[in-house]
Formats: sequence, C-alpha cells, structure tokens
Amino acid sequence: MRLLLCAVLLWGSLGPGAAQALAKSVAVPAGASLSLGATPIAGAAASALSVAPVMSAQTSLKTAAPLAHASVQLGRGAEPSLTLNALFSASRRAAPAAEPVGDPGTGSSDGPGLDPWSGGGSRGHELAGRAVERLRQIPHEVRVGVTIAVVIAAVLGGFYKYSSQLNEFWVMSKSAAQVEQIDEARREGDAPKLLEIAKSSHERGDRMETRIATAEKAGAKRVENRTNDSVRDAKRYLAFDRVVETRAELNHNAVTKDENTRIGKTAPDAWRARVGAEEAAAKESGFEGTLATTLRSMNAEIGAQKAKAGALEQHVDNFGKVAPTLFGGELRAQHQKGAADLQEFRTQEMAPEENLHSAANAAMRGRVGERLYSERQDYRDHRDRRDRLSKVYDQLAKPAVAVAEQVDAELRGMISARNTEAAMLTLAALHTNDAEYYTDTDGKQQVRYVDNSGPYRLAASVAASQAQAHARDANAALQRLRPMVTGLHNNRTLQDEGLVKMLPKAQGREVYDGHGLLTDWFLPPLWGIFSGLSNASSAERARTEFAPIKSALERTGAELSGRRDGETRWLDHQVDQDLESQIGRAGNRA
Repeated sequence: MRLLLCAVLLWGSLGPGAAQALAKSVAVPAGASLSLGATPIAGAAASALSVAPVMSAQTSLKTAAPLAHASVQLGRGAEPSLTLNALFSASRRAAPAAEPVGDPGTGSSDGPGLDPWSGGGSRGHELAGRAVERLRQIPHEVRVGVTIAVVIAAVLGGFYKYSSQLNEFWVMSKSAAQVEQIDEARREGDAPKLLEIAKSSHERGDRMETRIATAEKAGAKRVENRTNDSVRDAKRYLAFDRVVETRAELNHNAVTKDENTRIGKTAPDAWRARVGAEEAAAKESGFEGTLATTLRSMNAEIGAQKAKAGALEQHVDNFGKVAPTLFGGELRAQHQKGAADLQEFRTQEMAPEENLHSAANAAMRGRVGERLYSERQDYRDHRDRRDRLSKVYDQLAKPAVAVAEQVDAELRGMISARNTEAAMLTLAALHTNDAEYYTDTDGKQQVRYVDNSGPYRLAASVAASQAQAHARDANAALQRLRPMVTGLHNNRTLQDEGLVKMLPKAQGREVYDGHGLLTDWFLPPLWGIFSGLSNASSAERARTEFAPIKSALERTGAELSGRRDGETRWLDHQVDQDLESQIGRAGNRA
C-alpha cells in the first residue's frame, strides 16, 4: 500500500512511463480496483497508472505542500482514512480527471466508481479497511520519510519537465543549428563561415529586439513576426541569437588574421613584434616619439576591447538566465561554451596586450624621466624632494601609524574583555544561591539552595585573561612606538618640511647637537596608566589620553603622503609634455 501511494504521487511528476515502472512493485489483489475521485485504479496497477495526467512544474509545486501536510497529520495519529482523503483530494486538485479504466469490452469500471474513502461501494470499503490497517502499522518516521521523498521527487520532476521543454524550444530554433556550425568552423579554421554566422545572427537579433520594443511600447503580449511569438518567447529567441553572435565573433577572432574583421584588430604577436622593434630603436636613438605613438594606438585598442568584452559578457549572462540551472541540458552546455569563448579572448588576447603595454609604457616613461633629470635642475629638485618624502613616509611615518592603530585596537579589546568580565561576575553573584525544588521520600515538596555560579565565574576568568593579554600587547606596542616617534622628531626631512610641529609633543629633555633639535620622547602619565590596566575604566582613560598621539601621527602621515603625491603629479606632467612634443615630431617625420 505504501508503494501504491508513492506511485500515485510520483506519477504526477514523472509521467506515465516512470509510474508504470514503479507500479510493478505494488501488490493489489487481482480484479480489485480503487477509485481516486473520478480516476479508478484497477487491479493491474500499471494499466491504471498509465492513464494519469502529467503534472507541470507549477502543479507539482502546488501539490507538494498539501501532500506533506496530509502525511504529517497521519504520522501524528490522525485517522488514516481521513488522511488518505486529504492526499487524494490534493491529487484531484493538481490534475484533471482521467477516463475510467475498466473492461475494454464493456467500457465500465469495476464497481460503482465511488470514492472508497467516502463510504461508497462494498469492495471499496473492504480495500479501505485493509489500507487503513496497513497504514496504522507504518512507523511515523517511515511516513515522514516517504512524504519528503515524494515531495522532492514531485518538485524535481516538475523542474525536469520544465527544463526539457526549454531545451526542446532551443533545439527547434535557428540558433541551435548555427552553434553546431560554429564548432565545426572553429575546428576547420573557417573564418569566413564564422563571420557569416556572426553577421546573420546579429541581424536576426536586431530585428527581434526591434519587435520586442514595439510590442512592449504598445502593451501587446505578442510580437509582429511570421509565427506571432509571445513577448516572452521572443526574448528567449533574442538571447539565443545574441549568444550565437557572441560565440561566432569570438571564435572568428581566434582563427582570423584579418585586422579589419577581428575584435582585437592587431593580434598580440603583431603588437609584440612592432613594440619590440620600436623600443630597441628608441633606446639607441633616445627618440621616443614613434614608440609613444604606437603605445597610444595600442591603448585605444585595449579600451575598445574592454568595451566589446563587456557587451559580449552581457550577452552570455542573458543567455544564462534563460538556461535552467537544474537539468540544464544543451542550454546550460551552450552557456558554458559561451563563457569559455569569452575567457579565451580575455586570457589569450586582452591580457597579453595589456601586460605588454604596461611594461613598455613604464619603461619609456622611465627613460624620459632619467633624461629630464640629467637635463633640468627644476626636475631634479622636484624628484629629489619626492624621493625624500617617500622615504620618510614608507620607513618612519607609515609604520608608526600602524603601531599606533595596534595600540588603540588592543585597548578596545581590553575594554570589551573587562566589560564581559564584569557582566559574568554579576551573573555569578545572581546565581550563587539558586532555589531548587524537589519532592522528598514522603512526597512533600522541599526547597534547597545551590550554587550555580561556576560557569559564569569560569567565563569571567577567561575574559580577565583576555583583558590581561590585551594590556600586555598594548604596553608592548607602546614600547615599540616610543623610538619611532623619537625618530620622526629627529628626521631632517620633517624638520625641513616644517612637519615636526604636527607630531605628538615631546616631554623631557631637549638638547642641540649642532645638527638640530634632539628629543627623548616620553609621556609619564600615559605610561603610568598603561602599567596598571586593571579594569575597563582605566583602559578607557588610557585610550582617551592616547587618542591625541594616534591622531597626530595620522595627520603627519597624511600630510607626507599628500606632498609626495603632489610631487609625483608634477613629475608625471613634465614627462607627458615631453612625450607630446616627441609625438608631434614623429608625425612631422612621417
């Protein structure tokens, strides 16, 4: 009987073929029949199940919830006959009634055709009694497990049918025939064929795009074409056309050498040969104009490639939205092929050209900068200053800011740990004498008081250990910060730039050694607090007093970085101007 129920439910999502296979294992007495509403099930279960209607994905999903609810109610002890009625009612709501199955000669079914679960038909009552008795013997866990399996099978069956329909829609389209031609033309290196496919699919997609826009503007549900397609189907056809166009263009780009039809125009090998020859000439002559002109053209082509790759990626993504995730079939395979073609273009064409341009351009600008440094005093002054600012920022200011941020982070961690410790100690105090009620041997209720504070005290102890670790790390970081700040005070570049005044104020002795002011930086009040971080309030106080030090270091670092970047922009502008002049001379030479 369990198998019969599973067969009835699975039947709606898997179709009559799968239902027949499942029904072979159902044991129903020969000549007997059950009636499911208007659909009787004869003793030959496979014949009865074969007339079942096939449910769509939407119907399967709508049926899953009532089926699961009915089975759970059965597991909770509900009357099995009522539960069966709920199951079969869900089936009747999900599928239209089928023709009765009976004697082929008479056209009548075995019995009056009444629902045995609603009280009609003696043979139905007998079978209903057997079914109820059998269901009473099924463990609750088995019923729930069967229900889950049936619901999952119903949902998966619906998705399978939906995916099959979409894939059939794809197979019947013009696009499906063309992608086969793309794969064959790529294997044979047939660039003209690939270009022809790309052109025809592009034109077809443009026509469909126009029809869709016209229909949507008019609020129509169908587009004006020969087959009067719905707007939804038209959008699918458009996605098909665009992925064919994308794959044809990308594969054509991979096999052709014609710069007039390639997406990437000049191939990477051609760029390498051209740039290499012009770079060698520039090094020998000192004239960078020809190379600079070539690199400018190359950069424009790289920009066009990026824009084109973005548009093609959108085509692939739109096709991916049409391809079902489950049971994707040929649609999912084509989506993966489109993504692979696009990735090939990016790794085999775009990336090599971008890397070549970046390296050649940096080397060219470096050579121009070195020449300007040797020829112009103003350029030397600005670059030397840029280098000094970069050195003090990278070696002194940036590390000092990082350590200051670590000190602040450790203090925040300690504050949090101390607050946790205090909260746990409070809970421990509340649970020191918890009332516990029990019944003694005489049956009288008694009360005793127990100490349940142990877990809270343990948590408080852990938090205290964490707080102590944060305190030690904060002190250690402050120890490292002290000589860093002293070094910043004594740095000649910061003194010349007038940035020492932005640093944390030094307290202690100040001496002059003939080269400038030397300081021994220390802050006694702060050090005293750091040495006694015993609770959250002391950590808060330490963090408050440390905040100006951290802020001063951050402002100093930001100022150094800003001045360095300003010098870099000035230097880059000088190189740009020199290269523009050389590009002009290269044009005159041509």
